[in-house]
Amino acid sequence: MDIGSKRNLCCTLATGSIIAHWDDDDWYASNRLSVQIAQLKEPYKVIAVRNLFYYDVVNRVGSHLRIPDDAYGCGTSMVYLKSYWQSNKFSKKVMGEDVAFGLNAVQHKVLRTLDDDGLIVVRRHSRNVGPGPCIPLMPISLSELPSEFLKRNLPSIKHVPSVVTPVVRVASVTPPKPSTVNTNGIKYRNNGLTIDWWDSHTR
Repeated sequence: MDIGSKRNLCCTLATGSIIAHWDDDDWYASNRLSVQIAQLKEPYKVIAVRNLFYYDVVNRVGSHLRIPDDAYGCGTSMVYLKSYWQSNKFSKKVMGEDVAFGLNAVQHKVLRTLDDDGLIVVRRHSRNVGPGPCIPLMPISLSELPSEFLKRNLPSIKHVPSVVTPVVRVASVTPPKPSTVNTNGIKYRNNGLTIDWWDSHTR
């Protein structure tokens, strides 16, 4: 069964009115759900995070991803109303099903992305389905990862907030054109931003 079908099955079985993606190989702050759920107000039906930290568990290095405004919300960070999913189910794809879901929310103007650096750390490892985002990530020191993550996972490293304002780095920027979606190649263009993206869910 492909990942999109698995997501739809899980959403069908869910008994609550709010659904949250929770990748077992990623780290989430203890207040992540409360922060995102608080933003589920009209007209927004999907809440995601656009600023993500990455931790490479093999090479023990950190990096940071920033995407401007509400151009895209990372799949691992999504929280949404079940009622919205019922009318906008996931595509039956092995990869990219969350990309299509998020872009659909953008087109319906119901996606809100949070500019919060401390909510999620995506773990990169040898069993990720895809190679990760093709957007150039900003290298950072491990000490810049969220303090709660360090305390639980790398207690020997003391958190030191970054004093440098992160720069938005993307694959390429193009003049604004109508949104296009091609989830087979995991490439999309939205709000003038062209990005190649690979899902990083664990098989």
